[in-house]
Amino acid sequence: MDSQRARIQNIRSLKILVVNLMPKKANTEVQLLRHLANTPLQLEVEFLYMASHKSKNTSNEYLENYYRTFADIKDKCYDIMG
Repeated sequence: MDSQRARIQNIRSLKILVVNLMPKKANTEVQLLRHLANTPLQLEVEFLYMASHKSKNTSNEYLENYYRTFADIKDKCYDIMG
């Protein structure tokens, strides 16, 4: 499917949950989102972190602003989780 046809399709976005376990989370996010941006599909991407884990390389403030915990997403449905 080309980009123009994908834009006019009445298809809901794919909901993707990413469990980012990499130490440099922001760098990993950029790399992943760049690859995902190359598709004509509409995507909703959310990131998950383990609330019990204390990250050494990423601030808690960053995680709280841009990531979700399991408690936040436990009742949501995703098409892809990885």
